[in-house]
Amino acid sequence: MSHVEGVDDGIGYGVLGRSDSGPAGMFGYSDTRIAVLGRSDSGLGVRGESNRDAGVYGESNSIGVSGYSPRGYGVYGESPGGGSGVFGYSETGYGVRGLSGSGLAAYLEGNVKI
Repeated sequence: MSHVEGVDDGIGYGVLGRSDSGPAGMFGYSDTRIAVLGRSDSGLGVRGESNRDAGVYGESNSIGVSGYSPRGYGVYGESPGGGSGVFGYSETGYGVRGLSGSGLAAYLEGNVKI
């Protein structure tokens, strides 16, 4: 199967996928590798936006969303409008869990209610 390449001609994107009736405008699949990869040297690798639902959603039998950074934050959440920057919920397990090999499992700044 051949590949598809898109080059930005000044409109702001190289490839556009759209679906008004199906589940996805773009779809990636792989048996053993990364299905969709976004890479940037100085900007966001992947960005999701939605007016009514999650901007980015992950679903798995193992880890729904994973983040990694060798020096910064693995996962970062921010809500300037008064909501929660990071929220955790579990019906039977931990809502939020922290683990550290040599440092603090949790570091909280500001008012705390437990």
